[in-house]
Amino acid sequence: MLSLFSSKAAIRPGEFHHALVVIASVSAVAIIVLAGIGIYRLNSHNVLLHAEEDAIKTCQSLSELEKPILFAISPDGGYRPSITPAEIPALDSRLRTFLKPFDIVKIKIYSADSQIIFSTDKHIIGKIDSGNRRLQKALTGKTDSHLEAKEVFRDLADEQMINVKVVETYIPIRDPNNRIIGCFEVYLNVTKYHDEIRSSVIYSVLIITGALFGVFGASYLLIRKAMLQLKEAQEKLEGLAITDSLTGLFNRRHILARSREEFARIVRIGKAHDNAPVLGFIMLDVDNFKSINDTYGHLVGDSVLTGIAEMIRIGCRSYDLIGRYGGEEFLVVLPDILSSDIREIAERIRVITEKHEFCCDTDTRISVTISAGISCCMSGEPDIFPALKRADDGLYLAKRSGKNQVRTVQDGLEE
Repeated sequence: MLSLFSSKAAIRPGEFHHALVVIASVSAVAIIVLAGIGIYRLNSHNVLLHAEEDAIKTCQSLSELEKPILFAISPDGGYRPSITPAEIPALDSRLRTFLKPFDIVKIKIYSADSQIIFSTDKHIIGKIDSGNRRLQKALTGKTDSHLEAKEVFRDLADEQMINVKVVETYIPIRDPNNRIIGCFEVYLNVTKYHDEIRSSVIYSVLIITGALFGVFGASYLLIRKAMLQLKEAQEKLEGLAITDSLTGLFNRRHILARSREEFARIVRIGKAHDNAPVLGFIMLDVDNFKSINDTYGHLVGDSVLTGIAEMIRIGCRSYDLIGRYGGEEFLVVLPDILSSDIREIAERIRVITEKHEFCCDTDTRISVTISAGISCCMSGEPDIFPALKRADDGLYLAKRSGKNQVRTVQDGLEE
């Protein structure tokens, strides 16, 4: 958990907001799908239980109705279902009449040795279904029900039905001594219930979807508002981390970081010829700034620094980088500039500053000058610091030579 708050694992509000939307969407879909499946299975299970209960009650009634046939005494003194071929038509007629009010579409009666001794489908009477595991389970005394889909099926009226859902239930037949002597197999048509289940699932899913949409929608709006506020606060914090609070320029740490980035970019591009653009630097310092502070106070000094920052902005190109390097010292980074143009920009800043009158109060205005040292990164240098050293040396030379001027180290060598 702690790693989530480390600098390497920091997540921006926009990314966090996007992640929440994705998680909420996936969660909503998962809830809807799982709820739909759960509702369908629960209702299907209830239909299966009710169908099984109806089948058991029907078979109990049949057992009472056809007791002489189902519980005939066998030669060994026990009981067994006893249906002769001559009795089948009459039994079939009675069962169809008895089952007419119900949704039972087919019924079979098995003997204890898995032989079909009666069926509303006359063609299978006499067959032995020994490989039927569900039948064998019922013959051990356990009722077994299963929902099946039938593409084509004929009911007790011999009418063809299409796409029918039936519950097949195997029910043990027990004699008066509670011994298993056979088995009923009952087919109960539950198509109408299945259609109701489908409608119930659809309506339930729609209701759940609406509820989730309302809950997640309201949550989304609240979270989005919070994320926007958090993003705004983070942007302010990031701005404070890289900005000088007085002048609004980059602070020393950030202007150096941006300088290194530009140096790395220049190195990647390479220098194709002698007149190719270079990375230039201007180091500026306010002349006699201590005297301004001592004479007019620190508030005026701060106002002068703010004004100087604005003069530098005016004199530079739109994509140049400007930072407050020290107390009254500024650094300008000039990407993609011809070495011959560095002095031109530095002179423009110097002249603009010299011509500007800075306000001390409503009645007093003062003039301020600056000195500047310029340089550029040379081929083969490992980083920006040799160039910064030359710019600083140029600034020192400008100060020593009378101030209010732009100088380079080369100027000092030529003197």
